[in-house]
Amino acid sequence: NHPDLLRQYSARWLWAACHRSLYGYQARVALAISIANKQQAVTYLPLGCTGATVEEGILGSQPARERLLVNGKLTAKTVESQMSQLRSAIGMPGSRRFVRYPDLILLTIGANDIGFSELVANIMIRENTSEWRALDFAGMITAPDEAAEDMTETLSDGFAALRRALSPYVRGDLKRIVFTTYANPALASGGGACGNSRNGFDVHPSFAPDAQKTVDTVRFVEQIFIPYLRRLVKCEGSACQAGRAMTYVDAHRAAFAGRGYCASSADDPLFDRTCFKHGNSFVAVPAGLDNPLTCKGNATAFRPYASRQRWIRTPNDSYFAAMSFPDSLPLQPRDIHDGLWFVTSAVYGGAIHPTAEGHASMADAVVKTLTVSGLLEAVNN
Repeated sequence: NHPDLLRQYSARWLWAACHRSLYGYQARVALAISIANKQQAVTYLPLGCTGATVEEGILGSQPARERLLVNGKLTAKTVESQMSQLRSAIGMPGSRRFVRYPDLILLTIGANDIGFSELVANIMIRENTSEWRALDFAGMITAPDEAAEDMTETLSDGFAALRRALSPYVRGDLKRIVFTTYANPALASGGGACGNSRNGFDVHPSFAPDAQKTVDTVRFVEQIFIPYLRRLVKCEGSACQAGRAMTYVDAHRAAFAGRGYCASSADDPLFDRTCFKHGNSFVAVPAGLDNPLTCKGNATAFRPYASRQRWIRTPNDSYFAAMSFPDSLPLQPRDIHDGLWFVTSAVYGGAIHPTAEGHASMADAVVKTLTVSGLLEAVNN
């Protein structure tokens, strides 16, 4: 009833070009460190960017996630590399304008380098639909065996370049680079892979998770991708030179088991339990955006930050989160099935990414690792 107030208080990014958020685990870690020692000021410099890879994002520039219209002009197409931003903020070690050495560098990278979005699309887009054919033609569909083919060379070279770039900023002490690995987003209750259910995926007719593809992808992630990342970070085997290991954080992975995108419980929000069905959440014939739900519920009752069993956002979650950003769209969607929501939710909603609760768990794991390793005490001193 108060559209001006809704626009004023709706969700906003810290920086739209990279979709930086205060809900990210890195910001929570900085807050936890500041709480641990209230007599000490903590400076947190966010540099992360959605969609970044080592080559395009950390070491080099990358396309902006979103371009806003400011004073009648669109903002820049590209985002300056994170290393360039770091140099601009604190200078180069050894230079006259160098400010100080960072106590910690929080890092999570690697999934985009092997095609995370393409792996997700392979699972969730129904084959032989126009959407699947278009994405496949554009090279935006990747199977696990394809991702595994060039993973070793891509990540090995990328991490070697990362060590060279970041080492001067930690005076060669790479333990101060804290690598937080990925949770598996497709684990159901009990730890098995999510199945064929369209629960959370029925907002668009082309979305239909494939159970076998999910099993294959989970196997790839758990048995190949995550172990290889660990070896690279910890310098296990011949992954890198001795004494060049980073601090590796994975305690949150166990907490994510049973909290993948298909997880649910009787304690989930009433809206979710009532209105998100297994393929029957929305009216079959487009009927505008006013009453798209078969449960007759109001879309504004969806609470994206409510506590849920799932710590991974589904496309349904993503679509409904995207509805809070209508003013940024050049065109307005006609109905819930409009392809424009498909694009908008991909940009804004973060489907198959951790929720705020998931990021909180990741932050807890980082703080625990810092405490056990003695790095937290070193930072506070």
